[in-house]
Amino acid sequence: MLESLHIKNFALIDKLSLHFSQGLNILSGETGAGKSILVGAINLIVGGRGDSSMIRTGSSETSVTAEVRLSASGEAELTPWLQEHGIEPEDHTLIIKRILRTSGRGNIYIQSEPVTVKDLQHVSRYLIDLHGQHEHQSILYETNQRRLLDAYGSLTEQVAAFAEQHALLKQYKGQLADYFTSEKNLLREKDMLEYAVQEIDQAKLQPEEDGQLQTELTILSKSEQLTAMLEEAAAMLQGSGTEQGVLNSLKTAQRSLSRAAGIDVRLKDGLMQIENSLFELEDAYDKIRTYRDSIDFSPERIDQIHERLLLISSLKRKYGENGVGEILNYRNQAYEKLQNFENRTENREKLEIRCGKLEDSLREQAALITGKREETAGKLGPAIQAHLARLGMPKAEFSIEITPLNQYASIADAPSSGVDSVKFMISPNTGEPVKELKSIASGGELSRIMLAIKTEFSDNDAIETLIFDEIDTGIGGSVAASVGKHLRSLSRSRQVLCITHLASIAAQADTHFTVIKKEENGRTLTLVKALQEDDRVGELARMLSGDSSGDAAVAHARELLKR
Repeated sequence: MLESLHIKNFALIDKLSLHFSQGLNILSGETGAGKSILVGAINLIVGGRGDSSMIRTGSSETSVTAEVRLSASGEAELTPWLQEHGIEPEDHTLIIKRILRTSGRGNIYIQSEPVTVKDLQHVSRYLIDLHGQHEHQSILYETNQRRLLDAYGSLTEQVAAFAEQHALLKQYKGQLADYFTSEKNLLREKDMLEYAVQEIDQAKLQPEEDGQLQTELTILSKSEQLTAMLEEAAAMLQGSGTEQGVLNSLKTAQRSLSRAAGIDVRLKDGLMQIENSLFELEDAYDKIRTYRDSIDFSPERIDQIHERLLLISSLKRKYGENGVGEILNYRNQAYEKLQNFENRTENREKLEIRCGKLEDSLREQAALITGKREETAGKLGPAIQAHLARLGMPKAEFSIEITPLNQYASIADAPSSGVDSVKFMISPNTGEPVKELKSIASGGELSRIMLAIKTEFSDNDAIETLIFDEIDTGIGGSVAASVGKHLRSLSRSRQVLCITHLASIAAQADTHFTVIKKEENGRTLTLVKALQEDDRVGELARMLSGDSSGDAAVAHARELLKR
């Protein structure tokens, strides 16, 4: 609720602090005293237009500060936005300050954090409804009319579930769009990957094959040198011609040492070492001979190796310059992408099926919501019309128009709240056509319509502070008394601020302020005074007869205060 309002250098106000109570707060005063100035100050707090003409003459700036205590529902609604903007309520209270300067530059703060007018309008939409001025009446927005209708019909959760599924459908539709828009590029990439896998597979590469081939080529290109070296090594081991090789010499030594060991056993260790060496050398000789005999000296093999290395070199330039291992790795990655392409097609088909099922479900949900809205509108329209009759508009015709929107190719293109247009319609007088609320020209009529709606919706509307201006225009007598009782009834669940010139309305106040205009030091000032019980009697008497001390008016005022 609006706990306090602090105003400096605004129009005729020099400095003013007001503290409002829960319940019904009435502001009265003579015509021209400055009641509209207070509305203008509050209008700044809710994001209304401000300009330098509002600044008190002789001052360079004006400021309006409001302390607003958040309701539990209002705080829940605003918390995500406040957290996003680094704003934290203190003891569930927001301090909103707006400054206008003659230089043209102004500032807006919420909890000392600078914000924009758009931000302020967003926040205030959850805090304060100002009625009597078109631009800040939330009920004039079709979105809010729809929300109120849904709240009245206990449809809020159902619509929220629809919105959640609707968002999911839009997400799926977006994914499908991505599939189709990227299809051409993906098909081109798919062709390239398929060619790469086929080319690499046809080469039948083996890991580290390029290194092995290069080694083999080196050996084959030096076969004559290698053969000569092997022949020489073999001759040194086995001997050739008249020369005795190492093996024959070692065998001779082995035989001699064996006979000697028969005489002295201490030679057996040496004999064993020679025998081991002989075994190792014979094995080495066999390996040398086998290797020598296995060498393929054919020019055809050299040509084959050259061709193979040439193929590998070509594949390296395309798929992996660091060797066959990198080429094979590229092939495996390409193959995996191709598998994903296959999965992509399958996934797209699954997504199309999922979209179709979700669309069918949403259409069913939307039809149920439409039916429930039509049913709710049939109850709410007459209820509000009945309130209007008691508020001095007995000829008013009020209805709620539910128009299905069927022009969407897909329900994903429809609003997330359903497929209906919800409009509150009113004909204030007999013979006038039914029109949308926002087309109503009379501030008094509009305020009474808002009062009727707010009275009926008092259990469903999260906004805690309602401000009514011009609510008593064109009414009096029993209608005025009925308006006062309506305001008091509404103020049991909401904070209500009302500017009035009718005593029968003012008498219902929990807190009563009077607005006074006076001259001081050659300047005109607007002051506001909170009235005690005796002061209220005088103010009501003034409102009744223009004379605060007349016996009849005072008696009537006392009677009104008995309620």
